[in-house]
Amino acid sequence: MAASSSATRILVKRALAPRGHADSLDDDGDYASEIGCEDFLAVNHVVDLGAGYGGTARKLCALNDNVKVTCVNISRVENDHNKAVNKAEHLEGRIDVITASFDDVPLADASCDVVVSQDAFLHADDRTRVMVEIARILRPGGRLIFTDIMQSESGATRGGALMEAVLKRLQLNNLGGARTYTGATSALRLVHFDDRSDQLAKHYRCVQSALQSREHESLSLSDAYRASMNEGLRAWIDAADAGHLAWGYLEFLRV
Repeated sequence: MAASSSATRILVKRALAPRGHADSLDDDGDYASEIGCEDFLAVNHVVDLGAGYGGTARKLCALNDNVKVTCVNISRVENDHNKAVNKAEHLEGRIDVITASFDDVPLADASCDVVVSQDAFLHADDRTRVMVEIARILRPGGRLIFTDIMQSESGATRGGALMEAVLKRLQLNNLGGARTYTGATSALRLVHFDDRSDQLAKHYRCVQSALQSREHESLSLSDAYRASMNEGLRAWIDAADAGHLAWGYLEFLRV
């Protein structure tokens, strides 16, 4: 059974939020604590696509004692770490870790209530195929809630050298936009987009500042590597400042 849209959105946003930022995302005040957790108990199975080291899955388990999470991730190294942490936290019975691509998920049709993903779909070769695959595994009435770094309308038309620098950093040919996802399949309908694009430049400035303040701890890294890191962060900041990048929480309903 899928939870109500607003409750699911709030709680999944909290699980997807970067460390230290979850509270700032709760625009509905005490709503999550008053009714969100109760509604979220209706969710039985969540799939995390591009799950990385599994942090989101463990946060979701902390929010709902009954939920089971399937982590789908292509990196065996990350998956092994995920499994080890889950075992240490006695969560191996609630979190399943599968080595697979998120455009070819080894799960049955209509087998999950909620699909989540954090800044992973930008790496997909075919983002439309990813959305079609999500529609396949979601039950009718289920929810897809994810974040992704996208190009804005200006990034698509006037991004020029700024966007080229970002794509070079990511080793990608392109970034999708919101329309990439909304137009992928009629089986998924956009019901909410929480646009947080203004946070991108702030985030990368914080990362850059942290790297510079701890430069003495990275003396084992070559000057060329540190220069490359700073150059990459500068590309992100410049493109975000120019309004060429978009980021936020997108929620889709499986119709």
